[in-house]
Amino acid sequence: MSEAFDPRNNPVPNTGPLLVATSLALATLAPVAAHQLGKLKRLPDPPGRLFRSDRITGSSTAHPFGVPDSLLGIASYSVTLTLALLARRHWQARKLLGIKLLGDGTMASINMIRQIVTFRRLCSWCTGTVVCTAAMLIAGRGLIRAELSDTAWRGLNEKAIDLATERSSLSDRVLQ
Repeated sequence: MSEAFDPRNNPVPNTGPLLVATSLALATLAPVAAHQLGKLKRLPDPPGRLFRSDRITGSSTAHPFGVPDSLLGIASYSVTLTLALLARRHWQARKLLGIKLLGDGTMASINMIRQIVTFRRLCSWCTGTVVCTAAMLIAGRGLIRAELSDTAWRGLNEKAIDLATERSSLSDRVLQ
């Protein structure tokens, strides 16, 4: 019989790059929050027609339920940063961090696609957040891989046990 799964056996990750990428993501959200809260009149954009940060961050799309999305992002990335800080000492934080990173990547991708589809332009600051989130996913790929493989392995084990039990009971009935 194989040894039972124990998440505490997962290796302790090097969270340094992840901490840097998450901190930079938070830094890109700070000016957007200041703009959305009326503390910063204008968000500077690179020259050209591709970026329209003021228009995008001032839209109703950027205020779900009336809350500036930058504040939701700051709260979310703060949770990620906290989990990354705790991950070196607590296996539970490592597991949650792998899942949280997948959520961060998913939300960043959805927001980027929504900007392209809805506005046909990009918020340069939000693009910075997406780039930082991609760096977070790369830095945390070991945690994500461990979480996915652990979850998949447990699911596969359960299916194999169910199948073996089913075959065993079927063969018992055939032999009778």
